Amino acid sequence: RANEYYKDSNDLYSWFQDTYEESESESKNTDFIYLKEVMTKFRESKTYLALSKQEQKYYGAQNFKKDLLEINNISKNFYAEKRIKGTKYRSIIMGFQLKVDSVIIDDDDSI
Repeated sequence: RANEYYKDSNDLYSWFQDTYEESESESKNTDFIYLKEVMTKFRESKTYLALSKQEQKYYGAQNFKKDLLEINNISKNFYAEKRIKGTKYRSIIMGFQLKVDSVIIDDDDSI
């Protein structure tokens, strides 16, 4: 119950769920997002801009990382340093990708 309340009342958690999704199973071991990019996207979001100045100030790099990693499915996928296909990456979250907004394409190009 407490965990559900936390999820419902946490702006960062809600924003993350709306912005990112877990990767498909075949690409979970290679898909990742940089923690710094997640923080940049959050600071550009309507959720962040709607916060009071005091709340915005709270979400500096340390508190952002601490609060984001309190979310269970994110903390178990965070790596301070990880080697993927021979390349070393730092501060990444594995198995997540940016959600792709649905785009409706008009196939009626005939005139």
